[in-house]
Amino acid sequence: MICKAARKIKAEKNPNDPNLFILVDGAQALGNLPKINFEELGCNAYVGTPHKTMKSEVLVFLLQSLRLRDSKKSPHHAHA
Repeated sequence: MICKAARKIKAEKNPNDPNLFILVDGAQALGNLPKINFEELGCNAYVGTPHKTMKSEVLVFLLQSLRLRDSKKSPHHAHA
C-alpha cells in the first residue's frame, strides 16, 4: 500500500526520525465501498464527510484515529 511505501521512503531519507504521520482523506470512499479496513490501510488517521456519498440531509463527519505502529519512538504523537 501507499502508506507502507511512504513510511519506507521516509525512514530511508531520515533514519534518525523515521516516523511519519499519515492522514487519509477518504470522503469519496465512504458510502461507495462496502467496508473500509483502517488497519489494512496503514494510516494513522482517516477522515471523511460521507453526507454527500450517503445522501444524508445533515452534515456527517468521521475521524478514525489509529496509533502509530512504533509510537515509542515518536515523542510528538498524542494517543487517542
